[in-house]
Amino acid sequence: MRAKRAGPLLGKRVLVTGAGPIGALTILAAKAAGASEIVATDVVDGPLPVARKMGATATVNVAAEPERLKAEYGAEKGAFDVMFEASGNQHALTGAFDVVRPGGVIVQIGVGGQFTLPMNVVVAKEFDLRGSFRFHDEFALAVS
Repeated sequence: MRAKRAGPLLGKRVLVTGAGPIGALTILAAKAAGASEIVATDVVDGPLPVARKMGATATVNVAAEPERLKAEYGAEKGAFDVMFEASGNQHALTGAFDVVRPGGVIVQIGVGGQFTLPMNVVVAKEFDLRGSFRFHDEFALAVS
């Protein structure tokens, strides 16, 4: 995962969907880059405490509480400046569109096959959708 694909994160509100190993390292990278708030989601409780230890300021099990993310972060067209989608699940990506602010940056790092996107939402909210595949330079940084 290349956190720099999102641009500067200093003071930004960040959402990470998928709190497995890649999501956890993404949380750590966002924290190190100065994100002011990091919310992590997953469909099971297991990785959420780890996400907190890595630097997430809040966690949401979107399977157990499917409306919580939108209820807490969906006001005024969305609260998050940046979203890192680490699960590789189409529903995780499109299900979070309500909480990413207009003009927000979405970095797709999870690979899950073919996705169908509601382009009307992508266009209307003027999302900047970026992909990130493989990484090399970040290994040493992540380990240190």
